[in-house]
Amino acid sequence: MQLTSQYHRPVFYGVPGWEVTVFYLSALLAVAILAWGIWLKVSLWLEGGPDPAPIRGPLDEGGGWQFALRALAWFFSADCLLARRVFRRSFYRGASLLLVMWGFLLLFAGSITLALSHDAGLHFLRGDAYYAFKLILNWAGVAFLIGLLLMLTRRYLLTARRERVNAGEDAVMLGLFLALGVTGFLVEGLRIASQGPASPELSWFTLAAVLGNWFLALGPAAAAWHTALWFLHVYLALFTFAYLPFSKLFHLYAAPLITGATARRRYIHTGEEVVTR
Repeated sequence: MQLTSQYHRPVFYGVPGWEVTVFYLSALLAVAILAWGIWLKVSLWLEGGPDPAPIRGPLDEGGGWQFALRALAWFFSADCLLARRVFRRSFYRGASLLLVMWGFLLLFAGSITLALSHDAGLHFLRGDAYYAFKLILNWAGVAFLIGLLLMLTRRYLLTARRERVNAGEDAVMLGLFLALGVTGFLVEGLRIASQGPASPELSWFTLAAVLGNWFLALGPAAAAWHTALWFLHVYLALFTFAYLPFSKLFHLYAAPLITGATARRRYIHTGEEVVTR
């Protein structure tokens, strides 16, 4: 493995300056749509419904936003992050969910880390730190893709057609995630190849390095392919980000919120305390 203390992660490699500006504007739009979508969901929950107990809505305790933040904490509980309840029902489903969830969380954390390193001017992803960063994200991406393939296999090959509920909606979300994972690796491989045979990353133990060695055969065309695939990958990511609150996947956040509201409502009506872990 070739590595120097100065080698770092090239940001916006081969991307025209005007496109970088468009990217930031598009990212702001995606965040705005995400926030709007979340607010639409939360505002519906805040309205509540007919209830004999003096409750204005299922999230009323301490204010809706306080309860929503509590649900976010529940989302990051050990029970949720380790998919214990899913594992109790099916090891296959639990394993595939963990691969997808942890792969996605690590890739998302990697994007935030890269933004801090670049946009905040910290530039800490260099040398050994960059190598560790790339290695973790590479295997997180591999785990993400394996989990998605397991989910798709179970959903559309191992499950009878008559038992497939919301199959079309699931296909859209899983398809978007699969496209993100595949294009992400293709972009990395093409970037490495476009840097030429001298790129230190060609000797690294990553899937991106394997693809980079294959794409060396493209020669100068690798740079053009990298730019085109970068556009596709980035705007797929922004679309997926904005679509999340309107998709079935939002139940990953909504489920603990509704579970907590149900537990509180049951306690008010019956005095039975429900422990959520």
